[in-house]
This record gives sequence, structure tokens and C-alpha cells, in this order.
Amino acid sequence: MKTIEQSVLTAMDYTDRVILPCLPYILQDFLEISSDPDVIANLIQNCLSDINFLKILNLGYIKGAVS
Repeated sequence: MKTIEQSVLTAMDYTDRVILPCLPYILQDFLEISSDPDVIANLIQNCLSDINFLKILNLGYIKGAVS
């Protein structure tokens, strides 16, 4: 079984553990990278007349927070 450190390194396609202490700095703005889910929901509601049967597929969108 992989350790958490090994899993993080694998997920980042990185092998050198020297990056691990830098992750808090690297990821400090992670939540600011994507769009605001409320803004996206309002856009969808304002642009479509009937959203009751709406299905949205999110493919390859950075972290998927809006989904």
C-alpha cells in the first residue's frame, strides 16, 4: 500500500520528495483556480427556460468543483 506522500507524488507525476514541503505554497490558491459554482448555476438558470430535465457533463474541467 502506498503512503500518502507516495500517492501525492504519483498524482502530481512527480518522483522527487523535495517538492512535498513546498505543496502548501504551490496549492495555496487552489480554490481560486476555477469558477464560482453559484455564478455558473445562475448563468445556466438565466440562459435556459426549463432546467428541470437538464443534464450537464463536465469533462476535463480542472478540479471539478463547479460540477
